[in-house]
Amino acid sequence: MSEIQVVLADDDELSLKQLQRLLGSFPRVKVIGLARDGREAVELVDQIEPDLIFVDVEMPGLNGFQVLQAIKHKPIAVVITAHSRYRQMAFESDAIDCLVKPVDMEQMQRAMDKIETLVKAMGRLTVRGMGTER
Repeated sequence: MSEIQVVLADDDELSLKQLQRLLGSFPRVKVIGLARDGREAVELVDQIEPDLIFVDVEMPGLNGFQVLQAIKHKPIAVVITAHSRYRQMAFESDAIDCLVKPVDMEQMQRAMDKIETLVKAMGRLTVRGMGTER
């Protein structure tokens, strides 16, 4: 699998640093952008078109769910929240997973395993010609 380019969107500086530290354990993952509010996240994702976004639910400007609706480029999405009450909403969105703060390595590993499985499956579909047909 090739490098996975990631944008992190969270208004909490400590959370951003923790996410970067955890993702540093995955050699094929490269954080290419940081957003500290919802509007910045939309602009950044649509500008640099990452493969993956980790987006906090509660941010100024737009919340994480509004970000996922507003972006034109649709990367794989993981929702992050300090409140477990948002978990159901996360799974009803386009997110592949929902991590509850403080995010630890066990949660991150589970999310990255899901992402790797999805990326491998999409690669097989594209090779068979199904990934590009609409």
